[in-house]
Amino acid sequence: MIVCSLTGLTPELLDVVELARNYDARIVAITLADSPLALLADVLLALQPAETSFIYKPTAARYGMLLAIDLLATELALALPDANQERLRRIKLALDDYRGGPDSLPLGD
Repeated sequence: MIVCSLTGLTPELLDVVELARNYDARIVAITLADSPLALLADVLLALQPAETSFIYKPTAARYGMLLAIDLLATELALALPDANQERLRRIKLALDDYRGGPDSLPLGD
């Protein structure tokens, strides 16, 4: 289970992670290194907070989480290229058909 949290403190999220662990799920957490969520994780991808008090912009940590998810998805696809190439091709064709655009549109739109 991949769990993302900028703080690693949300009680409901921690409850869900505890429940998943009770079912022997492995937990990959993208969160702050010293948070309660980090302590529950089997694998921790630690965020380094670099936030400001300017509340009108997305947080830098949020972009870090999105990057980590993209990197994990890419590495997984590259680890099993034969199994994933056909699956990704079908997803791409379905998205192109749904959007009605040209075939050159990005997969992750």
